[in-house]
Amino acid sequence: MRVEGESMMPEYHDGDLIFVDQRGAYDHGDDIIVRSPDGKATFKRLQKTNEGTYLLALNPSWPDRIIRIPEESQICGKVIFSGRQR
Repeated sequence: MRVEGESMMPEYHDGDLIFVDQRGAYDHGDDIIVRSPDGKATFKRLQKTNEGTYLLALNPSWPDRIIRIPEESQICGKVIFSGRQR
């Protein structure tokens, strides 16, 4: 997949390529792809805390860094590799 946007900077940049493992087993701190019930996908870091499970945008300047996962959303996979095209 290709990263779109700046919500995951500084680790990932717009246009980076990411490889996604779809086999399951997602843990706190994994960078995951989530598809909401309306079919929209997002790429964020999974956070599992005492307060609940949510997504985190890595960019400290991102307006809404903490994102609750809508009910009936589906985790599509976790990032296992990223790189930039030369």
